[in-house]
Amino acid sequence: MQAHKEKAAVFFVLLFVMLELLLISHGSWSSIQRLASNQTALFWLLVEILQAALWGASTFLLVNGMADVLRQFRLKLTLSTVLRALLVPLMLLFVLRKHNWDLGPYSFLTIRTASILGYLVAFAAVTGVLMAEMALAELAAKKDSGSLSVTGYFQLRGSSQRFLQIAVATLVAATLVSIQTSAFLLVASEGNLGAHSLVREFGIIASIALAFFYAPTHAAFYSFGAALRDQLMTEPVPPSTAGPLLAWSEQRDKLESVLQLQITTWDTLGPGISVLAPVMTSLLLGK
Repeated sequence: MQAHKEKAAVFFVLLFVMLELLLISHGSWSSIQRLASNQTALFWLLVEILQAALWGASTFLLVNGMADVLRQFRLKLTLSTVLRALLVPLMLLFVLRKHNWDLGPYSFLTIRTASILGYLVAFAAVTGVLMAEMALAELAAKKDSGSLSVTGYFQLRGSSQRFLQIAVATLVAATLVSIQTSAFLLVASEGNLGAHSLVREFGIIASIALAFFYAPTHAAFYSFGAALRDQLMTEPVPPSTAGPLLAWSEQRDKLESVLQLQITTWDTLGPGISVLAPVMTSLLLGK
């Protein structure tokens, strides 16, 4: 089984690299030669290929992770998840319309075409986060007080965080690639004045989009975890004497740590803070 997964991972990586080359060159060797004739354009092509390899690996992880969620859990639609899901294609159209550049001698390609696979992977990862939230909503609707709710909570929380990290990694890589893209656009045409701010704009938009999609999911898991904490506490009401009160407080703190409810710990804060990675990358490295 492990051997099959390794082969599948390699297949996805090679598939995305080949697709990206086809999208950029339109199957023409002369187009590749045109890009290779300029050092800046060649570097842009190479980082696009490396990024495509990341997209392939991310897609493999997403397919496996989403299949696990669908196999183990039922999904319950909520107003919040439906509204955010409907915004996914709208945001995809928005970001694609932003790539309207004068590519001069490289007019055989478009930045929009070169970026489409990455956007699809990022939005697929966001969809995975929404799936985990919908599965959690189904668990909450059952009001199951047994071990299934506890096990499901941990499985779904782990899945949602993995999907989020895939989205973050994809968008951070795209932010880094946008640095070389900016240089390539200025080589293609001096009229691309907007390329100077491309890196910062991309990082800011990416972080805002991640925060918008993940914040409600983070809140849903926190609320479910808090309900689990109260359910698992043998004494939900604090004792009125000092000794039992201290023991109750220690037990509560340990349980909150396990359930990732303590907002001062990295396990709880880390996933939320990671949505800032694209904008921090753009601010630190963007010109």
